[in-house]
Amino acid sequence: MKRNYTLVAVAALALAACSGEFDTKSAPKTLEDSFSYAVGLSVGKSLASQGITSLNFGALIHGMQDAMSKDSGFLIEDAAMQNIQQGFITEVQAKITPQLQEESKKYMAEVAKTQGVENLDPHGFMKSTKAGNGPVPQAWDTVELVYTMLDHKGTVKMENSNIRMPVKDLRLKPLEQALAKTAEGGEFELYIENEKEQLLRSMSESFKDRFAVTVMQVKLVSVSTAPKPAEGEMPAPSLEPVR
Repeated sequence: MKRNYTLVAVAALALAACSGEFDTKSAPKTLEDSFSYAVGLSVGKSLASQGITSLNFGALIHGMQDAMSKDSGFLIEDAAMQNIQQGFITEVQAKITPQLQEESKKYMAEVAKTQGVENLDPHGFMKSTKAGNGPVPQAWDTVELVYTMLDHKGTVKMENSNIRMPVKDLRLKPLEQALAKTAEGGEFELYIENEKEQLLRSMSESFKDRFAVTVMQVKLVSVSTAPKPAEGEMPAPSLEPVR
């Protein structure tokens, strides 16, 4: 249902853009204007998030006109529409994936040359920005972190987030490794390729984000030390934020 609504909205935008009878430059004045513009923004962002930046607007308008004036006799059968849409998206994404991967690879290569950067295994880098003076957390210790997440172009994705959980439950290997090198009160930056980390891929807001580099600015606020648990007694994962 959502897919159909989106397609109709896109068609309406295309019709407005291609017809001289529609004003596409004036600012919204009425509630209807504002609603129409908001729908346009929503649809445009949805398409862009999948990597789509251009369409055949003539064919789009044709499809819209047929849908509004006919009950049957369409050029494409309903049963084939989903496969066609998915096939086009897959084709577009396949074309831009190598470019996105190369961009991230070049960025990471430049990071590797930066003074003070340490390599993390199996991938990622860290740079200590402030030394701490407390305990260094072990995997079973609980840490409180304040962090900001950005992409490699400087766009903030998550800001001033605060979490408290055992190190082993963070589900981000480069972060766990960096914490093992940081004393309480210390701060550091992480550089991680999203494509290579399941957690970051799942957090991606768009197709392009899946291939970006995440830059994490982390502060280790506190470390609650605990005795090493016996085999099989490690606590279950938790992602509850500090409140």
